[in-house]
Amino acid sequence: MMIVAFIVGLCFGSFVFALYERFVCQIRLFAPRSFCFACEKTLKFYHLVPLFSFISLRGKCAFCGAKISPLSPLCELTSGILFVFAFKFSANAFEFAFLSLYLATLLLLSLIDTKCKAVPELLLWANFIFALCFAFDESELYTLLLGEFKGFLANALIFAGGIFLLKSFVSCILNVRRQHEKLESMGEADILLIAGMGAILGFKFGFYALFAACLLALPCFFFVKKNTSIPLIPFLSLAFVGAFSVKEGL
Repeated sequence: MMIVAFIVGLCFGSFVFALYERFVCQIRLFAPRSFCFACEKTLKFYHLVPLFSFISLRGKCAFCGAKISPLSPLCELTSGILFVFAFKFSANAFEFAFLSLYLATLLLLSLIDTKCKAVPELLLWANFIFALCFAFDESELYTLLLGEFKGFLANALIFAGGIFLLKSFVSCILNVRRQHEKLESMGEADILLIAGMGAILGFKFGFYALFAACLLALPCFFFVKKNTSIPLIPFLSLAFVGAFSVKEGL
């Protein structure tokens, strides 16, 4: 079954990369059919087989010979691995479906954030809903009626509120020294994403994931130019996978 999960993941990876390219180039997401961005010719179905098409075509368009981005097979392979990861840590088909979708949207958000330093709000909410469907337990509703506030919703609100307060505090400190500049310490996208991650992982492992993401991103500050923003979503995604593996492995 892991092989089936990997193949399905490859197909989703191809779809994720197509969405990424269309978003970056500001093309309608679901129409027209897949085409070469260089010669604009519609691709045949056998040009779209994940990994194998890239290898058989030697990384070039079958019509005009334009180079295909190596990010395409890398995205497909990463998605395949993520789907195997989801299969390993899912108790049933329902959990597998939504954990896979959650990880696939994390991959897409990471690609877009790296390229554009901004992500679409609709995709963020889709990611959060996938997290909700995967981790929400109906028993939370009963405990809520009994006055106990715990579980997915509680963790989501705790992390969202905590990150919002941290964001505001850091912005306040920065603005004290630089009153005449408009500063932003963390985007709204990061807050919603961290809320979903924290809701799945719980307080302890959610905190570990956030801390690990910051450590992973720290070296980038030594290599980027001054006043250049660093995409945080790729580091958050890596940290989530690591923290989730540790949490489920305990």
